[in-house]
Amino acid sequence: MGNLRHECGPDGCYRETLWDWSPMNDVFGSTGIRISDCDGIVERNGHFLLLDGKRPCLNGNREIKDGQRRMYIRFAKNGGTVIVFHGTPPTTVQWVRVWRPGGIFEPERQCDLPGLVRLVSQWFQWADEEVA
Repeated sequence: MGNLRHECGPDGCYRETLWDWSPMNDVFGSTGIRISDCDGIVERNGHFLLLDGKRPCLNGNREIKDGQRRMYIRFAKNGGTVIVFHGTPPTTVQWVRVWRPGGIFEPERQCDLPGLVRLVSQWFQWADEEVA
């Protein structure tokens, strides 16, 4: 059993149970802003880790949309850590990039699932020792 705690039989198809954010589109005027999602977020001692998994594009492009990239940078500049990884769910990870607190960016590099687990473990060890 995974961490989602979702059972398609009694709960319905997962995609059909997601929130429809389109009613919020007009809230942001003509800015083009849309509600974004992340795949995981955790807090430890006032430190936040945002995880966002991206599926591979058919053309191999791993670019991140400009609005999301700006959001990640600002999240990190405000003290959070962002790990964006590319791969095929549920367990294939191929690439990772990281924004550290202060907005420090680590360029994209190849990574597998154990490498992603190590990154998250390193973050937790740091956050567990640091009291905000």
